[in-house]
Amino acid sequence: MIDSVVFSLNSDQFKLRQDNKLDGKKNQQGRGFNINSEYCDEYIKNLSKQGIYCPSVTKAIKTNSINGTREVLEIQTSIPKLIYGSNLFEIDSEDLDKIYNNLLSRLDSFGIITTTEQLKKAVVRRADFSKIVKLPDYLGTADKIVEDISKFNYKPSSDYNFHKYYYNNSGRSVKF
Repeated sequence: MIDSVVFSLNSDQFKLRQDNKLDGKKNQQGRGFNINSEYCDEYIKNLSKQGIYCPSVTKAIKTNSINGTREVLEIQTSIPKLIYGSNLFEIDSEDLDKIYNNLLSRLDSFGIITTTEQLKKAVVRRADFSKIVKLPDYLGTADKIVEDISKFNYKPSSDYNFHKYYYNNSGRSVKF
């Protein structure tokens, strides 16, 4: 299932209102490039404290020697959280209108104006996939299941690392 997506809108696909919530600033420089970013910081922190999910929104002015200067709006959002408030539920094509409506509503609350048509034209810069697998109780606790799964390292060329963490090493994770 698709979990999170990063959309990119060009400067002609959005407008900022005077009351926008882009209060954070960041500058990155490197050999041949410069990025000045504004992002929504305090507003998102306040909503998160209330248990309200918010996408990450960044307006960036990118300058490099090849493409020159351009302004973009990058929106990173967990699609299931945007619609359902949790990533426990999967989305499908019937949810497309809900995705656009919820995203437009959230962007409006940030002081960003765009349209459904512009969101449909947005470039999808990244999509993260995940799958929730419900397991029966008789398989044991989550840490035991993750530890058991970590033993199935059949592909030596992959990066398949098992980690214990938290107090008394009670947490488990597998990265591959």
